[in-house]
Amino acid sequence: MEDRVKEMMKAAEQGDAEAQFNVGKCYANGDGVDMDEAEGIRWFTKAAEQGHAKALGSLCRRDVKNSAKWYRVLAEQGDAQALFTLGMCYADGECGVCRDIAEAIKCFEKAAGLGFKAAKEELALHLEVKRFIEAAEQGDADAQYNLGMYYEDEDNAHEDKTEAVKWYRKAAEQGHVDAQLNLGLCYANGDGVDEDKAEVVKWFKMAAEQGDVSAQYNLGVFYDDDNGVDEDKAEAIKWYRMAAEQGDENAREALKRLEGESS
Repeated sequence: MEDRVKEMMKAAEQGDAEAQFNVGKCYANGDGVDMDEAEGIRWFTKAAEQGHAKALGSLCRRDVKNSAKWYRVLAEQGDAQALFTLGMCYADGECGVCRDIAEAIKCFEKAAGLGFKAAKEELALHLEVKRFIEAAEQGDADAQYNLGMYYEDEDNAHEDKTEAVKWYRKAAEQGHVDAQLNLGLCYANGDGVDEDKAEVVKWFKMAAEQGDVSAQYNLGVFYDDDNGVDEDKAEAIKWYRMAAEQGDENAREALKRLEGESS
């Protein structure tokens, strides 16, 4: 340890917040001491607990598991950026907090009130999500399906495939045909769940039996090829024909091929 760091350490150990922050920086950056992220966080925490603003900022960036705690301290001081970020933590269930849309909305409302533009956009979005959740929790299958779509959207900053599967399943179990198809696709692609061909067929078949043309065609594909289920050309023809009768061109071509092979 360099002499200058020793001097800072003496002051830090006596409770000087600025010295504690500087010692934290030394450990975090390997400046005059061996780099030690945990020791850096320990000293940043001591300074932050005395209200040192820069130490709080450092903890928000470095103490990822507990960063919501430090964003909250800054938020209570009226920091719009911290309020917005804390809202995002609650919206996504990250930074050491559980997903809580109501808390996210509170944070976005406060940040928006301070003129933070991005918070206004997130507030509008999450008020809509809140309405979907309230309806979904009361058993509304359309709302459950829409939540699944929301969390599956790859262009959504709050994308969460596991959460999407959760809501698709609730809707699918109520017979929602689009949710059944999408749940089958999740199992086919391993999105939010482990790949499971038997589950793919189960949910595709439920949707197909309700007349969903995409499910009918995809079931034909599964029975046509070696996709982890028993190959069954007769079953493939059955589902291709159903889809073809609804105007699916791919199904018509596949049906023509299979019927040609069997003649």
